[in-house]
Amino acid sequence: MRLLMIAGFAMAVTACSYQLWLRLDGDLAAPRIAITAPRIMQPKICLERLWVSKASDPSNRLWEASAAPNVCAPGSQIIYGQLPSGFSEKSEARTLEPGVLYEAVAVSRGVSGSIDFIYLEGGWKVVAEP
Repeated sequence: MRLLMIAGFAMAVTACSYQLWLRLDGDLAAPRIAITAPRIMQPKICLERLWVSKASDPSNRLWEASAAPNVCAPGSQIIYGQLPSGFSEKSEARTLEPGVLYEAVAVSRGVSGSIDFIYLEGGWKVVAEP
């Protein structure tokens, strides 16, 4: 009976997962990525990695930034191409173009979130997953 209780607890714990939420605004040259998390992860997000790629080619990073060991970026607003304190670039920021579908991915303490977006009609638009 005790083994069943432990197995049930383990399943309940692994069933819980958290995800970061990303929003986007700003201009074409320097979009601002806002990152939020569930209350359980508050009061601060500890951003460890962030990258942007074309949605059609996610392995080709247009910009990627990673924190040094034991460093994280407090706060939740990152501007494309501008490194948070304690971060280094893995890929230098390339110019974003209107009409191209992009994906941004953020990782914080093993939790991640992503957003697909495109610049149309003078502004960034979020593209919902099908």
